[in-house]
Amino acid sequence: MSVLIVLISCGKEKEVPEWDCQLQTFENTVSQDQLQVVYKLEAQGEFTVASWYYYGVNGKTEVLNPQVPSEINVTLSSQQKMQAGAVGKVINGSIKVGYKATTADTTYIGVDQCLQLSEKK
Repeated sequence: MSVLIVLISCGKEKEVPEWDCQLQTFENTVSQDQLQVVYKLEAQGEFTVASWYYYGVNGKTEVLNPQVPSEINVTLSSQQKMQAGAVGKVINGSIKVGYKATTADTTYIGVDQCLQLSEKK
């Protein structure tokens, strides 16, 4: 006598909700006469970026529906603000904003990241 057992399993794929991201880096103030600042917007996975902003010579510049990745170089003067941010959504991935500026004796870095990773089964 042979017995055959067959197990069948049905499962519903779990939907991963979007994660709202409100990114903003730490604020720094330029103390040199002139400073070259590199701003970056990066993302990977499943995401949308509605807006990205950074501070340049004329203050805050906001880009709606920016290209990802994006990078911009600006030269700031003494007492101007360095800061970047973004608004978006992540399902399975990340959005990252940041800036970096280097002098002979100082490096300014500001970074913020929104990350959601999920394993779909």
